[in-house]
Amino acid sequence: MNEQDDLQIDIERLGPEPETIEEVSRAALENPSSQEYLSETRNRLLWVELLEPTLEGKADGPVPPERYRATTYDYTNNRVVLTTGRLDDPRGSIEVSEAGYQPLPNKEEFDEAVEILGEHHDLGPDVRTQRLVPYRPMPPLVDSDLPDGRVERTVAVGLLPQSSELRHEIVGVNMIHRTVSRFEERAPERALAAA
Repeated sequence: MNEQDDLQIDIERLGPEPETIEEVSRAALENPSSQEYLSETRNRLLWVELLEPTLEGKADGPVPPERYRATTYDYTNNRVVLTTGRLDDPRGSIEVSEAGYQPLPNKEEFDEAVEILGEHHDLGPDVRTQRLVPYRPMPPLVDSDLPDGRVERTVAVGLLPQSSELRHEIVGVNMIHRTVSRFEERAPERALAAA
């Protein structure tokens, strides 16, 4: 190949169409097995993942996924609900279970945390007027241990000041109780709110 040759790249879709993902998302929330966990709860579908197929031996080429896992947070019961099924039968092949970890927040959950923060008596006015601009800090969650060892869902929100009279801060928004926690060092233990 020399400098004058044109490079050509062909891209082909591998995996399900967007409509299939939408159907999987609905099935994860509406299936009777899912409803045993989620009925009459305040919940949010956080993620739909396509699972790698399990193969015996090496494949000759790319193999599209056959299964999915949907991660839903049940705020009423402070738990993660996992729904797993087949992409070719998203409503009929569902297995539902609970998980003991805190999944990463998605954009919609972070946006709700910012809305809750906007109602805070002290920080809310500056958030609403954009004097404090919310951003997604690292780590994205704040550890909020209960006496029994469980962790309440608490999303971290960074607040970047737009004037010198305000200070940079990272707060925790408890999604279970819809409350805001502030920290003595202006950030949770494993985070830093620097200038």
